[in-house]
Amino acid sequence: GIWFTVTGIAMSTTLVNILLIERAYLAYGRKRWFLVFSVVIGIVPTPIYLATAYLTSNSGISETYGCVVEFTNYLPYVRLFLDIPCNIVCSIVFVSVIFRQYQKYGDDCWKKVAHNGIITMLIVVLSNITCFIINQIGFMREGASSVYLVDW
Repeated sequence: GIWFTVTGIAMSTTLVNILLIERAYLAYGRKRWFLVFSVVIGIVPTPIYLATAYLTSNSGISETYGCVVEFTNYLPYVRLFLDIPCNIVCSIVFVSVIFRQYQKYGDDCWKKVAHNGIITMLIVVLSNITCFIINQIGFMREGASSVYLVDW
């Protein structure tokens, strides 16, 4: 049950990355190098993370949290370092495309899209960092590992 959840969350992120990569690929004029680079940083990490999680984690029952997975201490770092490159690339692509559109058309609408998009990116980063910190300080004891996984 819980491993289906772990796999489902990982696959959900991969599918979102595929959509973002496809949009970025089109925005960058269908450059093949960009597509290959994006696939390597946006899709390849999922099987690496899943293999690491399956091979190094244990599942069990907790009186407080029910079914839990005991992740190794370094698993959140694995996820973080696998996610960072794709997040950076997608953020740069978003900002550059919106900036180009704003320069080209000068419409206030593009300015609002850029502003709201940047705020959204910052909220995502804040959420990632908050969940990572909760996990690392053990705030929720047995459930702390799940906080960062759910943030994914």
